[in-house]
Amino acid sequence: MDSATPDLSKIPAGEPPPGVRRNSINPPSLLNAVIGSTVVIQFFTLLFILIRVYVNVWTRKLDFEDAFVYAAWVGFIAQTALSVYNSTQCMSRHIWDVDVASVLKGSYRYNNIFICYTVASGLAKTAIFLQMKKIFTTRVKGLVYWVIVVSLVANAVGYTALLFLYVFTCWPREKLRDPTIPGYCMDWKGMIITMAIVNIISDVEAIIVPAWTIWQLQLATKKKLSVFAVFAVGTFAVAIGCAGVYYRVLVYMKLDTTWHLTQTSILCMAELGSVIIVGCCPYVPRLYRRRQIKSSTSSNGYGSSYDPVSSRSKARSRFQTIGDTDLRANSDVHLEMHDYTNDAERTGHEEQVSIGMRIPKTTEVTQTSEPV
Repeated sequence: MDSATPDLSKIPAGEPPPGVRRNSINPPSLLNAVIGSTVVIQFFTLLFILIRVYVNVWTRKLDFEDAFVYAAWVGFIAQTALSVYNSTQCMSRHIWDVDVASVLKGSYRYNNIFICYTVASGLAKTAIFLQMKKIFTTRVKGLVYWVIVVSLVANAVGYTALLFLYVFTCWPREKLRDPTIPGYCMDWKGMIITMAIVNIISDVEAIIVPAWTIWQLQLATKKKLSVFAVFAVGTFAVAIGCAGVYYRVLVYMKLDTTWHLTQTSILCMAELGSVIIVGCCPYVPRLYRRRQIKSSTSSNGYGSSYDPVSSRSKARSRFQTIGDTDLRANSDVHLEMHDYTNDAERTGHEEQVSIGMRIPKTTEVTQTSEPV
């Protein structure tokens, strides 16, 4: 190293507040909090991912939204792994207990963490809106269809723009680690505020859209609430996102940047984990109903010869015989196809209700096993 070049590893990255001294021997750290949060969040996320994998294997079907959720989970793992590693490299300490060299390297890793977070969040929320589209819409493109499609497009545009900003925060990217390299850099602290706002809007949208859609259904209030409960986990993501805004503002105000960035990274993990869980929640009723069917067939002595693929085809035939030409997606029948009704409630002469259409109780409907 040139004698004229200062050793950045010997220069503190910030000044302590009045009455506080630097601690280079055993400084306070959030490392244990990061590791503990990672273990808990990844455990619950993995549990719901395994439920989704189980249903995919059992039904022998993999849709685009499934692939998006699994890709989001891989990005989530990369994000949390980088967050833990960055915390082990002094970035979980107070800014005055960290040297400039460590902060520059940590800032580069944080940029990669936010890139993983942006990609994973965009994929997870795309999967959620695709699931809403499949559950609540049919070939009849009414208001519900277009609300979901517009939400899907807005989500894709927002996260693509954020990804572009993070990839090109500094160009060349090496300038993130070495400010002396010629090039340009954007205000990355302003971008994390932007990300927080986009996340909250997207999280709120992922709650309001299904709530509004379910309210359009001609179902009993109790059944509406039971269907909405599948998506209601997203309220946790909204609450966590609001807390994330607070800590991002602290980072923007340059108050103990490393400490508040570590707190922000924990909240980002919790928020993204909640979004992935929301994406997997619609598969929980299917697993529950499979257990009901297996218990019923076992108690009746029929064994477990249930074929989900065949049953799904029969359910679609039943759906079409009720009136495929004018049937809106917001219907009890369509929800049955996606496993949000109770088998015990169905009879051979039950009344089926859809928006703008009522099937008389005398109408003959073939009884079939529904997919779980």
